[in-house]
Amino acid sequence: MRKTIDVVTMGCSKNLVDSERVIKMLQDCGFEVTHNAEAFTGDIAVINTCGFIGDAKEESIEMILNAISAKDDGKLKEIYVMGCLSERYRDELKTEMPEVDGWYGKFDWSGLASGLAGRHPATAVWDRQITTPRHYSYIKIAEGCNRFCSFCAIPLITGRFKSRPIAGSQGIQCHRSGSFELRNRSLRLAQARGADRPHVADQRRRVDQASLCISG
Repeated sequence: MRKTIDVVTMGCSKNLVDSERVIKMLQDCGFEVTHNAEAFTGDIAVINTCGFIGDAKEESIEMILNAISAKDDGKLKEIYVMGCLSERYRDELKTEMPEVDGWYGKFDWSGLASGLAGRHPATAVWDRQITTPRHYSYIKIAEGCNRFCSFCAIPLITGRFKSRPIAGSQGIQCHRSGSFELRNRSLRLAQARGADRPHVADQRRRVDQASLCISG
């Protein structure tokens, strides 16, 4: 019998894209995966946390505690945490929540699937399982932020703003060759692009061009 995994996404659309990539990797390893179920029903819970402001941290911690409670009640066997909160506070969280079986950050979560399956999934770069309704999908085009606002921890977690290239193995155009279908979807950008590029108008044109390449 295949193990079932509940993936829970907290926070922004960029986290959702990461969760969709994790889900695809887990599926390629033979797991049955649900996303944002109303209750923990699987053998394993994977919680993708947010940590950019105080309220987001509290919500993520509460979700982890809910999973721990379910584990104590015998409803879950294992808990894994990834994302922004564990990227910044991994050592502290390990000490405070020893019931969690594994901690991953914002950038090393690709090892989660291979760790659970005992092998590396044969998943194409940036391939993912779309979880949004059929009429739209998110595309992550950048990471980080250059604005060090006092209320927000994003630059401390993900670093300075860095756009993804249009082409190449890590480029936006690689979405076109994935196994998921993006045609007839409204493509929503998960973050404003161009803060690290000098020619804003040219960047807008490149984003439009990439969108056409992806959906055409």
